[in-house]
Amino acid sequence: MKTYIYKLKFATPVHFGNNSLTNSTPTCLADTLFSAICIKWIEIFGNADELIENVKNDKCLFSDTFPYINNQLYLPKPVTLIESKFKGNDTIDKKKMKRVKYIPIEKIEDYIGFLNDDKNIDFSFDMEYCKEELIKKASILRTAQILEDGDSKNTEIYNISVYRFLDNCGLYFILRCEESLKQKIDIAIDSLSLSGLGGKRSLGYGKFEFESLETNKFDTQLNDTSEYYMSLTTFLPKLEEIKSFDKDKSAYNLIERGGFIESLEYANSGDRASKKKKPVIMFTSGSCFDIKFKGQILNVSNDENKHPVYKYGKPLFWGVRI
Repeated sequence: MKTYIYKLKFATPVHFGNNSLTNSTPTCLADTLFSAICIKWIEIFGNADELIENVKNDKCLFSDTFPYINNQLYLPKPVTLIESKFKGNDTIDKKKMKRVKYIPIEKIEDYIGFLNDDKNIDFSFDMEYCKEELIKKASILRTAQILEDGDSKNTEIYNISVYRFLDNCGLYFILRCEESLKQKIDIAIDSLSLSGLGGKRSLGYGKFEFESLETNKFDTQLNDTSEYYMSLTTFLPKLEEIKSFDKDKSAYNLIERGGFIESLEYANSGDRASKKKKPVIMFTSGSCFDIKFKGQILNVSNDENKHPVYKYGKPLFWGVRI
């Protein structure tokens, strides 16, 4: 497989939902990205069987999206148990250290060395790449609606949390796949760039330009046999994998992922429950383990009579030595 870096430069604000319109994040997780690509793939090629099979067979793997500033790429700060050793060290700005969410790729090894050697590190690198805004919108009723108590429903004002990226800043993700599959992925992403990535696309959010670059710069870290492995993807391990890793030697965070299904077949259903994806608990990117997981792609449909809805949960790992 070859490794590609995709840089997304957003022309409009983005809304990556986090359970409410007023709560969002500045980055997009791999399951959201993969779902968006799948939808475009189906629109263009008729079905997503080829893409799904390649993912299931580990021939197509995505990372989450992470920030870039100019030509500098960032990775999530590793979740490690070593940080607890600094509780009594007054020479380290622990507040600044805690605020750091992303680290330049070239400084990951320095950060691990800092954790091991109890030496200070410069956390002053520039991480201002976007700004959050709350935008007011109005929900205008085209026809009168009468509530159960007899009152009429009026036009509602609501807020949406969005992020705007600064000049020369945006998001990138890592893709590992065969060159023949990448050509189709490019076509799907090109279509996605015009319709938008994330939520509230009807308002014009999430539109972007993109460029992709083949690279072997990170092959050592992505293929490395290491002491620990940091996930670059929010992922879902198989049951047998959960039983196999050493929880005392691993450090991780968990996140619940759910949401609604974007499909006309589900949208036309009168059953609201069937429109929701089954919620799943996933490991976040930045989590570190003593083994590599295979992960899985899971059907999260709530209606077995309709087509499957796949949740992407296959990880990419970055080898680290602690």
